[in-house]
Amino acid sequence: MNKLRANDLTIHEKKEEEEEEEQRRGLYDPSFHTEDQKKVVDMIQWAWKGYTTYAYGYDSLNVQTYEGTGIPDRNMALTLVDSLDTLYLVGMFQEFDRASEWVANNMEQRIFLSGFISF
Repeated sequence: MNKLRANDLTIHEKKEEEEEEEQRRGLYDPSFHTEDQKKVVDMIQWAWKGYTTYAYGYDSLNVQTYEGTGIPDRNMALTLVDSLDTLYLVGMFQEFDRASEWVANNMEQRIFLSGFISF
C-alpha cells in the first residue's frame, strides 16, 4: 500500500512539474522570432555548450587551453551566474534549471571566502 502511495505521489509531482514547465514555456514562443533573433539564440546555445563542456562552474574559459579559469582561490563561477537570466530569456529552461541547481548547491560555500575585493 505504501508503494502505491509513493507512486501516486511521484506521478502527482511529475504532473505538477510538467504543468510548471508548460507554463514557463508558454511565456516563451520561438515561433515569433525573426531570422536575426534565431541567430542570436543559436549563438547563445553554441557559447553555452562550449562553456558547459570545458569550463562549467568556473569564472571563464581559457580558449588557449580549453580549461576553466578563475581568480586564484576565489573562483565564483561568474559566467554561470551571469548567464542565468540569458538562459531563461532565450528559452533554455533545462540549462537554466541545471545552472540554478549548481548555484544553489555550490555558491554558498564560495560566497563566504575571506579576502579583499577592490571596487
